[in-house]
Amino acid sequence: MINIFIPGTKEKPKSYSVTNTVYQPTQHAGQDSLQYEISRRESVVRELARTCPFKPGDTAKPVTPAAQAKWGTKILVQKICSSYAHLGKDEKWPSNDNPMIITAWSHDKKTTFFCTTNFLEKV
Repeated sequence: MINIFIPGTKEKPKSYSVTNTVYQPTQHAGQDSLQYEISRRESVVRELARTCPFKPGDTAKPVTPAAQAKWGTKILVQKICSSYAHLGKDEKWPSNDNPMIITAWSHDKKTTFFCTTNFLEKV
């Protein structure tokens, strides 16, 4: 049997805490920051839904040629989300404040997808 001896002191292992980096809105006087961010996002979604040029049942096509190649040229608008509470729980809020509030159906690809209001244009 071979014994190996390494001189020196054994360092105590360092412990690291793993934290998720989450967008932290700025604190406003007299308002809880989380409460403020939820109300701000709610107003963004409501305004986008109010100004959306589509309604359920409209036919549209993607704006860019690359998106037309991916999704096809005949898109049916199924639903438009009008409240932040109705967005998907796993949906990450975009940094440009333009969430995907339209549920659309691609006739060419036979699939459902989500998009922003400026992703489509009326046919």
